[in-house]
This record gives sequence, structure tokens and C-alpha cells, in this order.
Amino acid sequence: MATLRSPRLRISLETPNEDEYLEIDVQTDNRDLIQWDAVRARKGWPSTQEAPMLWTTFIAWHAAHRVGGPVPESFDEFRALCVQVIGIDREGQPITGVTAADEADVDPTLPVHEPVLS
Repeated sequence: MATLRSPRLRISLETPNEDEYLEIDVQTDNRDLIQWDAVRARKGWPSTQEAPMLWTTFIAWHAAHRVGGPVPESFDEFRALCVQVIGIDREGQPITGVTAADEADVDPTLPVHEPVLS
């Protein structure tokens, strides 16, 4: 099976018991990203770069909703309950800092751009 490069996310939703959160892990895919593009344009929301948490929360909700997860029907209801969305790896561990995949993309032999002094 192909490995998707779109974010895998863990959602934490508020529950009636203030000491507990409902955690849902989702694999986002192209369908969630396309839906973000369509809704963002229609609603005039900021870009992904300007509002990264809005983007992350939306694609997490859409992925959970798409697969029938126990999430509210509307995004507005979902974001009112959503206390956290974090990236996770394939094993379900939180992604923090630089990952091995990020390190693999670094090539220390590439030349550094030197500024031109006049």
C-alpha cells in the first residue's frame, strides 16, 4: 500500500468530563486538502500560511467526518470542541522538531548563497 504524504493527525476533543478528552487519529488525504481549498475560497478565509492552525483543524475535521468519526456535523461545532490537533507519525507518536524525513532532505554539500557586496 502506498504511503500518503498528507498529514496524519491526532484530534483532542473536549468532553463533558473536564478531565478527559476524546482522541481521534486520522489520515488526511487529497480529498480533505481539496475541500479546504474550496471552502477557504468560498468563505474568504486566510491562506494556509497565514492561518496554519485553521487549516490543520479543518483538514482534521474533514478527514474524521469523511470516515464517519464521532465528530460534530459542522466545522463550527467541531472547532468549538477541538482543544488540540497535532501531527503524528505512522506509529501514532507525536511529531516534534525535525523528523528523520526532514533530515534526509538536507544536503550539506549544496553551496551557500553568498550576498554580493558593492
